[in-house]
Amino acid sequence: FTQASRLAPNNPDVFIALGSAHKQAGNTNEAISAFEKVTRIDPNNGSAYGSLGMIYYESTRKVRAWDYFRKAVELGEINTTEMLMVMAQGGERNAQRILSDHGIPWE
Repeated sequence: FTQASRLAPNNPDVFIALGSAHKQAGNTNEAISAFEKVTRIDPNNGSAYGSLGMIYYESTRKVRAWDYFRKAVELGEINTTEMLMVMAQGGERNAQRILSDHGIPWE
């Protein structure tokens, strides 16, 4: 993926794949860099914002995670089911607020 990112430096799909590979390998900083690159290439890429939200949520930077989750919801990337999964991890109030802010019914 690293070589592909050099060959296609403006292809968000390459950086999504690179970020996912880094996240799976436990390379958090590299994953964040790749997903942030996607948001610069394609500011409407909800998948990148959702991935950044999960990375930050799984770390100690939960407040930052909600900003990324909020953006992913705005872009239609995160749905009620995914927010329920986040809620199950202890974020019910934030999940309800984010969904409500975007007119998504709380089920």
